[in-house]
Amino acid sequence: MSELLSSLFRPVETAIAWLLTSLHDLAATAGWGAGTAWLAALIGLVVVVRGALVPVTIRQVRLAHAAARARPALAEIARRYAGRTDPESLRRQLAESRAVRAEHGVSLGLMPLLVQGAVMFGLYRVLADVAAGHPIGAMDDALVASARTARLAGVSLADSVAGAAGVGLPGAAGTGLVILGVGGLAAVITYAATRWLSVPNLVEPQPGEPGAELAASMRRMMPAFAALGLLVSAAFVPSGVLVYWLVSATWTAVQLAVVGRWAPTPGTAAYAAYEKRRRR
Repeated sequence: MSELLSSLFRPVETAIAWLLTSLHDLAATAGWGAGTAWLAALIGLVVVVRGALVPVTIRQVRLAHAAARARPALAEIARRYAGRTDPESLRRQLAESRAVRAEHGVSLGLMPLLVQGAVMFGLYRVLADVAAGHPIGAMDDALVASARTARLAGVSLADSVAGAAGVGLPGAAGTGLVILGVGGLAAVITYAATRWLSVPNLVEPQPGEPGAELAASMRRMMPAFAALGLLVSAAFVPSGVLVYWLVSATWTAVQLAVVGRWAPTPGTAAYAAYEKRRRR
């Protein structure tokens, strides 16, 4: 299974290694120090990936609006067929629901999540190779050695809290505090963005809808779960991945703020605030 994953993600890892190398070389040519150049390369990686996803994100916003417009009709269909479990009723309910979704252009928009997940996993693999001293793609032995030894605030891209503590590196406590500080900041930004920017732009589940209570509970717990996941991961992943998460979380917060202010989903708290601003 691990060999299959390695072969599937090898093109992603090679692309990330090439992009990191190119961005690092640009920063180094500009005269930046080794640690700063690698940090700039990670920030540049976020900008390139998230910038390339902007058209897909715009489509995702439109899909969310389409789903909100289709919601009343879908709820009415669910109400009419409530309690009917015979095959013919289920078939008709599915056909009517499919027709409503097609009419409003509703479909799944998972591309940004899939791309982000692939990039983060690929980056993790690249930095794991760097930590082990293995060249990958455009990152030859010299660049791997540079990434391993270059430090900023006493931390290299491949350092992790668990790794530093496990081998008893000198200054492991200081390294761990810096890394956990980056992870903690990413968690705070993620919590704030989810709690005050993402959740208000989600349609509230209505009482009586199937799964309404579960959906409401998930909405309440979502910010804490997102932040907690980051905090737990912060002790084990390389610091370079945490830097990527931090910069990406900041990008996400800004993106959510823009969408919530100028293109909120109809039927949400964010849309109500938007309408209120328009009436002033």
